[in-house]
Amino acid sequence: MTSKTLRLLFPQWQGGNNPPYYLGSLLLSFLAPEPTGPVASVPVYEPTTEPLTEIDGITAKPQIIRQLNDATALIAQHCPDSIVVLGGDCLVSLAPFAHLLNKYGDKLGVLWVDSHPDVQTAKQYPNAHAHVLGALIGTGDNDLVAHVATRLNPAKIMIAGLHDPLAYEADYLARHNIATIAPEQVKNGGKRSHGRGSKGNILNIWRYTLIWTFSIRHCSALYFSPSQAEASTTLAT
Repeated sequence: MTSKTLRLLFPQWQGGNNPPYYLGSLLLSFLAPEPTGPVASVPVYEPTTEPLTEIDGITAKPQIIRQLNDATALIAQHCPDSIVVLGGDCLVSLAPFAHLLNKYGDKLGVLWVDSHPDVQTAKQYPNAHAHVLGALIGTGDNDLVAHVATRLNPAKIMIAGLHDPLAYEADYLARHNIATIAPEQVKNGGKRSHGRGSKGNILNIWRYTLIWTFSIRHCSALYFSPSQAEASTTLAT
């Protein structure tokens, strides 16, 4: 049977309240190789100078929910076996992973390549790009969690590249026994540092990768940039 891969262009920026995400998604689409399967584009409000408002403690929640609904509908229309998402802030992963969880259930494993676990809620941080993995597990804002019919089993998650988690994040990861590995351990081929994880019955591993920038010095508008003293460092995540 032929596998269908959907390429989803999703230039959402409101989840991080950071307009450069919009342009970044378009650049990824321009630079990416020619697709071999269907392509869909989620309509996203273009950035303006107007400030975004908070609803239920979440920045731009109405826009985010509308775009999430549109992404869910587009994915359902194509019913793919796999999805390549060109985003966009981290929240663009919610609808694609929700679809894959419905399709593969507990046989789905997730490799989360990011320096941040994205398990916060509106109580800790208003920008929903930091809520996505928690929502997939079933915690956080009800309207985000409602899009996840099949919850992600924390035992099937590995977070690669995690460093300096906040107190809430560290406690969350420990309570859910989520496996993590630090950047230096990834570089040196080391074993996971926290969490037990599970390899049992995993038939499909899907990877979330956050690509930051090739040069912090020239792309300082992105989130979580180190201090200027570290600006000579190159990131390729």
